[in-house]
Amino acid sequence: MEVDTSHILRNSVLNQKGVIIRQDDAHIIQITGLKVYQPFSFMGLYLPGVEKRPLTAGYSYLLPAHSDISIQVHYACHGDTAMPGGFELQFWSRADNAKNTIVKTMVVGESYINKPLFIAAGKKENFLIKHPPLSKTVWLHKLYPHMHQRGVYFESYAVNAATADTIRLVRINRWNYRWQGNYVLPTALKIDAGYCFVVKGEFDNTAANPNNPFLPPRDAEEGMNTSDEMLQMFMEYSE
Repeated sequence: MEVDTSHILRNSVLNQKGVIIRQDDAHIIQITGLKVYQPFSFMGLYLPGVEKRPLTAGYSYLLPAHSDISIQVHYACHGDTAMPGGFELQFWSRADNAKNTIVKTMVVGESYINKPLFIAAGKKENFLIKHPPLSKTVWLHKLYPHMHQRGVYFESYAVNAATADTIRLVRINRWNYRWQGNYVLPTALKIDAGYCFVVKGEFDNTAANPNNPFLPPRDAEEGMNTSDEMLQMFMEYSE
């Protein structure tokens, strides 16, 4: 059973694999004895190619008292060599952090995709995700685009639902799963209430894609395995 706690959008439901694709505040999901208590928040991630980037001075993550901390770790084969497992998690706290601006995280992901994330073997597909308009103004700090191995193009922007005014965020013309950067904005970017976050992704599930995990190609759908597919953008922001 795989439960993806990185999706933090509201009105939660589960897909056929048991992956959380939407969230409902004050609700408990229970599947085969596994409970996921909500609401929960996403605090950080590591993806191939991501560098350690400390928060800007004056900003902090909030860890409420009595919180449970859940960690999701993905393992992959690396040739025939047995790789040791394990990781270390550290927290730092300072007495003056109470004065800092709180950094939160949101995800523009498959919850609002225009069609099921499915790419038939031998085919190419385009997908569009449009998040509902923001109810309040936010300030963006970091952006984390994410797809898997069939991804070839990624684009994201914010668009005003009323005026169509557009703020470009990230465009990657040649997506590389092995080098997924976290894009740190030099200064916080203001996105006013009423704007929608949009993500576009192109996928190539043909034998011509050298990164295709299967030759001959196999059908691909949304999932947590590297051989499945995802389309998301994680964002760190403050209010």
